[in-house]
Amino acid sequence: MFNDKLTPITIDTGANICCIRQELLTNEYTITPSTMQLLGADNKPISAVGITKIKININNKNFEIDIHVVKNLSSLIILGNDFLIKNNALIDFKNNNIILNNNINTQLKINNTNTLSCINNTNNIKELKGSIFNCPNNFAIAHCISADLKMNKGITNLICKVYGDTSPQLALQKINVGNTIPINNDNKTIFHLITKQLYYHKPKYEDLKASVDNLKLEAIRLNIFKIAIPTQISGPHEFSWPIIKQLIYSEFENTNIEIYIYHKDEKNITQNWKSKEHTEIINNIHTFF
Repeated sequence: MFNDKLTPITIDTGANICCIRQELLTNEYTITPSTMQLLGADNKPISAVGITKIKININNKNFEIDIHVVKNLSSLIILGNDFLIKNNALIDFKNNNIILNNNINTQLKINNTNTLSCINNTNNIKELKGSIFNCPNNFAIAHCISADLKMNKGITNLICKVYGDTSPQLALQKINVGNTIPINNDNKTIFHLITKQLYYHKPKYEDLKASVDNLKLEAIRLNIFKIAIPTQISGPHEFSWPIIKQLIYSEFENTNIEIYIYHKDEKNITQNWKSKEHTEIINNIHTFF
């Protein structure tokens, strides 16, 4: 847990240091500038901001960590070898366990990138035929809008009609492309993914990726663990749905956030999230730091 919330934590035996995504920190954290240059797994520089102290809780045991702050980090929190060595970590690959300080036993998932993830959940994303307006009452809804807040067409217009116009509340927010802004209307949380500046612009994949990243951060911050998404998130002639699906899967797999994706036509339901082609495309998407 981090900040009293369940938070996916990655234990990476290929990382020498601990890192946290900057967007996860609130204003109460003091970030000390650092001159250390950090390299990612691809040996390319990553956008390091500085160092701060955080506390995490694993199996009711608190750990205080000096951690490097990184913009748009691929994981929310990465615990590297400095943490593992300090806490006498013993990793049992056969049984998928890690023991810290001889008395903490945490179940882990091992994937093919030599990274250990503290949550093992690959069935939290489901594709369904039907209307998003028939989603369970306890689900939030996520959809894409433009920064000019034009929501008078398509699925955005229908969401406004069913759950209320959120544009007055949105107008009070700082709107930037790549952000995700949650608004609560009549006990229904609506996540607005800002994927383009003007409604007639063609959105970019890197902006959608940033919005999906921020969707997870906002959901964790608000303790929302059930989200419904319409396939119309892709919009006509805007996004390739299979690639969007891969983005969603990459961000939300192995979390405890349940995602329902609603299709008009069941022929588009594959339940097959992984493909070499999609993974290569996602890896090649350039995210501007």
